[in-house]
Amino acid sequence: MLKISGLLITIASLVALMNSPLMADGKATFETKCKACHGIDAKGSEPIAKGMKVELKALDLTDDTKGKAETDLAKVVTDGQGGKMPSFKGKLDDAQILEVVKYLKGL
Repeated sequence: MLKISGLLITIASLVALMNSPLMADGKATFETKCKACHGIDAKGSEPIAKGMKVELKALDLTDDTKGKAETDLAKVVTDGQGGKMPSFKGKLDDAQILEVVKYLKGL
């Protein structure tokens, strides 16, 4: 019985998190700033991957974000990466970047 109630609490917490304003704001920012390259489902945009001459997997954020710390992901969003991922420094504030990172980690 204890395992079931713990599972129910975990599920309820995840549902609450997914419906929180932070997740909603992160999703909205992702959709306006990130989906063009990373796709609406964060699995990458095939036409963009072809145009950038990168593997589609390079634009897939669904697995890539799971094992990384939020600070590391925020640094990539802030500073860009590898000449292909642009910097969002000055385009998004720290709170917006954190919201996007939390949204991605919740996918």
